[in-house]
Amino acid sequence: MKISTLKYFVTIAEELSFTKASAKLFVSQPSLSRHIHELEQELGTKLFIRHSHSLSLSPDGEAFLQATIKTLEQFEQLSTMFQPKSHPEPPLEVVRIGFPKNFNRTKLTQKLEICKRHFPHLQIIVSELSPLELNEKWQSGQLDLLINLETYIPESIRVQATFLKNHLKIIMSKKNPLSHKQKLSMADLKNESFVLLERKESPLIVDYVIGQALASGFHFNVKTYVSNLAEGLSQVSLNNQQVSFIYSAMADSSLEEQYQVKFVSLDAPNNHQDLVLASPRVKTPTLETLSQILTE
Repeated sequence: MKISTLKYFVTIAEELSFTKASAKLFVSQPSLSRHIHELEQELGTKLFIRHSHSLSLSPDGEAFLQATIKTLEQFEQLSTMFQPKSHPEPPLEVVRIGFPKNFNRTKLTQKLEICKRHFPHLQIIVSELSPLELNEKWQSGQLDLLINLETYIPESIRVQATFLKNHLKIIMSKKNPLSHKQKLSMADLKNESFVLLERKESPLIVDYVIGQALASGFHFNVKTYVSNLAEGLSQVSLNNQQVSFIYSAMADSSLEEQYQVKFVSLDAPNNHQDLVLASPRVKTPTLETLSQILTE
């Protein structure tokens, strides 16, 4: 296990992107992938979970990251042990942020870049999980800051501010006759077949769309259930008469091109599913400043 490989691992974990880490480290992406593969082989576990459009740390990866940060900090102290220091560097501080998986990270990435400029010695770990998994981590004290769908935030957690506006949209093939519409009601979809997310993945939203269909006088004709966004997009792309749902904060235009689908706004009551920032569990000056930056 080499120190250079550990540094590569930390940078990839920070960026959650092999491409961005490659540019930052001036190391080719294939080389980084090989180093991480060898590290995972040596440890006997997966450090990263590779999604269709993103990368996240596995539970073992999160634990290994925190241990690696401490190890590298100690190594740095050893390497400079006998060098005179007029101003000792502050100790490395770690902040763990929870963020729902599959959501567009553009705003989060931009805000974290500002955070890093304010706190150059701050190590930020982002965990991308399902809304329910994020709540579990928050309740067990494994997260310092939580960004989650407001509908999933328990009453016991105080919401500080809205992080990102968000609502449900409809996914449909570009060949679907309804795809030229800018907005559709649930009643407009009564003759369509549906691709739904498995309820265990997002129970509140599945219950919401089923409830809206019943209120519009029909039952969903569900053709298939999927476990993630990529599966849903693929199903709709391959079947012109099947439709599904996506959050506006996930609905990147590049996905429309990649899967040849159209995202259409859903006109339905209470269709507000904003991402919110929970108030810090422990109010330290660092967390207070980070919270302000994230919600500005």
